[in-house]
Amino acid sequence: GGLILGDATARAEAELAFARLDAGLPVRGEVAHLGGFALLAAESARQGGLRLPDGLILRLRSGLGDLSLGDKSHGDRTGLAAFIAGIDGRRAGGLDPLLNAFVGRPPAVDGNGRIDPLGWFFITLAMRDAGGPRWLAWSGRLQTALAQAFTLDGGNSHASGAHVPGAKVVWGDLDPKAGDVFATSLSLLNLQAAYRYLPLAR
Repeated sequence: GGLILGDATARAEAELAFARLDAGLPVRGEVAHLGGFALLAAESARQGGLRLPDGLILRLRSGLGDLSLGDKSHGDRTGLAAFIAGIDGRRAGGLDPLLNAFVGRPPAVDGNGRIDPLGWFFITLAMRDAGGPRWLAWSGRLQTALAQAFTLDGGNSHASGAHVPGAKVVWGDLDPKAGDVFATSLSLLNLQAAYRYLPLAR
């Protein structure tokens, strides 16, 4: 908000938040989501000219780089690992087999009728950055899975807007008050990946 609005107070608050983040946010594999979003925020802040603690981006990248590309037990963590590997330029060896494995496990509604936009997000970014047939296959299935989760707010009227109910999303029921916001925002971030983010390396 500070970058977009040019608001000095918002910029100062953002810079203070990065200082607090640098003072102890864990960014290793066990909390990969936090570290992943922290890295995206820090990279955006750097490009926008916000003041960041010295070495913060390097620490975020190195901490996340410890994620194992071979661990396929958590799709969200391995997706983030693939994304980091792409940033670091490691596109051969461990990265291609991992992306191929994701093609074999495309986005879909699970047995409980839920989608997993948080788990898919960094996979989506890694696939988008790699491009090619794998990205097209992933993106098509992603759009289908996410579109089915939206509920029209005005009954059958698109004019009233739409949202994704928290009950339809993995982790969306942890906070009843924020579940719909969590579900809708993560779904939109996935859908925007094709248009909002430039590939980081080629």
